[in-house]
Amino acid sequence: MIQNLNFKWAVHGLLAIFSGLLLFHVLVILQVIPYAIVWGGKLESVQQMQRFETEAIIINLIIIGIVLTKAGYVLHSLQNSRAMQFVLWVLVIAFSINALGNFLADTTVETLIFTPLTLLSAVLMYRLAIERQ
Repeated sequence: MIQNLNFKWAVHGLLAIFSGLLLFHVLVILQVIPYAIVWGGKLESVQQMQRFETEAIIINLIIIGIVLTKAGYVLHSLQNSRAMQFVLWVLVIAFSINALGNFLADTTVETLIFTPLTLLSAVLMYRLAIERQ
């Protein structure tokens, strides 16, 4: 069933999700969005939030780079490499586990919004992982 999902749609879906997440993390750093609703509600200071959110932004940029590479937009030589396949499968597993963490989070936002978003990311990343171009 997932293999019937259009590859380009999965790519664009992931790019939209992670671009939105980048904006979200920037708004948390700027304190437009309260940091109490992220990271399971466990952050204890502005400094801790800034560190975690900076790491989240870097990770999101890396994931966007991975998606762009798999789609053939950048780094064409890595597009179908074993390393790329390995990274995609690691991300599928990581998003699946993260969805469980979001579901069990203390904050309603993480449970209601980020659980389905993370599950969708896992499904779309799975679609990229099974693509053989």
